[in-house]
Amino acid sequence: MKILFIHRNLPPDSYTGVALQVHRLANELTQKGHQLHILTLSQKPFDALYNVITISSAFLEFKIASIFKRILVPFLFSKVKLKDYDIIHVHGDGGFLPYGKNVLRTFYGTAQSEMKRSKTLKGKLAQLFSSIMEKKEDKKCLAHSFSVGISPSVKQHLKSVQKIIPCMLSPSFLSLSPSSPKSSSPSILFMGSTNSRKRGEWAMELYLNLKESIPDLVMHYVGNQIAQDKAYFSKLNRHHCDSILFYEKISQEKLTSLYRTSWVYLSLSSYEGFGVSLIEAMYSQCLVVTTETEGSRFIFNDLECYFSINKNTALSNLKKSLINLSLNKKMTQLALIASQNYLPSVIGEKYENTYKELLSRVK
Repeated sequence: MKILFIHRNLPPDSYTGVALQVHRLANELTQKGHQLHILTLSQKPFDALYNVITISSAFLEFKIASIFKRILVPFLFSKVKLKDYDIIHVHGDGGFLPYGKNVLRTFYGTAQSEMKRSKTLKGKLAQLFSSIMEKKEDKKCLAHSFSVGISPSVKQHLKSVQKIIPCMLSPSFLSLSPSSPKSSSPSILFMGSTNSRKRGEWAMELYLNLKESIPDLVMHYVGNQIAQDKAYFSKLNRHHCDSILFYEKISQEKLTSLYRTSWVYLSLSSYEGFGVSLIEAMYSQCLVVTTETEGSRFIFNDLECYFSINKNTALSNLKKSLINLSLNKKMTQLALIASQNYLPSVIGEKYENTYKELLSRVK
């Protein structure tokens, strides 16, 4: 098949969840023999197996508020004359595109859900604009074809979603050895930031409380605003006797290594449409300790291979996951089996079948 993807950016310009998923899926489908192009603002990534059509605009060179970019970028995409493609797969910014019967849209969450949980006025306004564009796309999908959501929670908000296809693992995880050694001392991996839905403040508090009974505990803290997070931890950690290992802008290889060696992956998010980090931890046999979100409920369902926590149970369950090693091993082995559902080959095949279904409706 000749396939066109549409998404505003690709790695290394962006390491957001959607950009990574678009890149991984494009490589997987190319390896399956499809001719694939991506219409984007980015240049071709060094490891891309697919072709890239890069568009540019003088307007994007200026510092424009993200709210206005949410309108400008879809407008720019709509002005590009699309060639003959069997499938046009929109991953974002399709609000002004003409949706024919061969157009598929994947929704990686909903702006409506993001808007409810945004902590700033700027964030809420940005998601409001995105929500308006999202509803336009939902109506166009209903009129001409259908769309895909990454979890059932997306389907609850968007009427055009007829299929659920989850996110995929990074190919870099496939080289992990089932017997990869963990760190010699208890260790926690956390990814997020303070003053956000990831709730980095809570992670720091839990770490300091756990250090009282597990003195050799180590926390690896990966974020995108580390200066702010370090400043917060400095105020919280009054005795300055305990430290967190902070990381910013790390490579996929380094992140994979942290998953491999850490005992526990801690997720404290108030909202996740899916949660790729959860399946990455599962595949790495890093025990997941997470708050309940739409994504975690979908991924784990009735599986007994993780700890679900809230404000009352977080400390006790996190401590149990670090001290009860036999239970940790049993749960991570079950999680590894469950994570096979998210292999690139599995997700790639699901999209292949979806494209065929879409094309059968066109005929």
